[in-house]
Amino acid sequence: MLGRTIFSKALQLNKSSVSLAKGSRNCNVFTNPLFLNRSHKFQSFKRYSTSKNTNKKSIIDDNTVVDRFLFLKIMFVGVVGTGIFMATVKTLNKKPKTSYSEQEYANVVGGLRRKIAVFPNNEVNVHFIVASDGNTAKIDKSFIKVIPLEVAESIRKDENNKYQALLQEYYEKYNDDTSKYFENLPVGMMASLLGQYLKNNSKPGDNIALIGYPLTIKEANIFENDVVEISKLVVSQKYLEDLDANDLTAQRIFDLVSYYDTVGKVDMV
Repeated sequence: MLGRTIFSKALQLNKSSVSLAKGSRNCNVFTNPLFLNRSHKFQSFKRYSTSKNTNKKSIIDDNTVVDRFLFLKIMFVGVVGTGIFMATVKTLNKKPKTSYSEQEYANVVGGLRRKIAVFPNNEVNVHFIVASDGNTAKIDKSFIKVIPLEVAESIRKDENNKYQALLQEYYEKYNDDTSKYFENLPVGMMASLLGQYLKNNSKPGDNIALIGYPLTIKEANIFENDVVEISKLVVSQKYLEDLDANDLTAQRIFDLVSYYDTVGKVDMV
């Protein structure tokens, strides 16, 4: 009886084991709660690892950008600093200009550098005297006679004057013909020479007569802008009548007289 009971229990236990084994084979491992729990932890760890690596890479990229920016900034400051240094050195080493070439003088007169008039408030009274012996003979004795050709010659012989080299060049160009080189000086140069001369040799209140000057309207305008505004242009009627209308110089004088006549500054003698 006892033996039968033990056999019966053993048989039931064997059936239970077989049933459990069959159940285990039919069970999907991916639906097992234990496996799902472990898989969830693994995926969380994987996501954490990926996020951590991404943040680390982002920090590295940010540092690289900052380093490049600082490098470019240092290079920019270096280049600008070098440029300023070189410009300063050139300025310090630049020597005062002691002479002008013809092109440089033309640029100056052409308006690249504006001047302040030598006598901005018309402190001296200036007359233009169109060349002729009759004109000069009728000049009031209170006037100081200035002959521009003589002024040019005195400057040409002064080696310390900044205009000396250019005047000498023109003098030699026209085969030492004084009157010829004087007539062909760059427009406005004689105005500069006269401005320099009058500044050093006249005082407020002086009456000054410029003999045989100017030769063109443009020269006259430059003189009035850069030196002083004139009060009169004096010309002889007979002198104008004797001029050859076909001559270029005569045509310029006619134009000059007509120009000042329109503003009421011609004194016919």
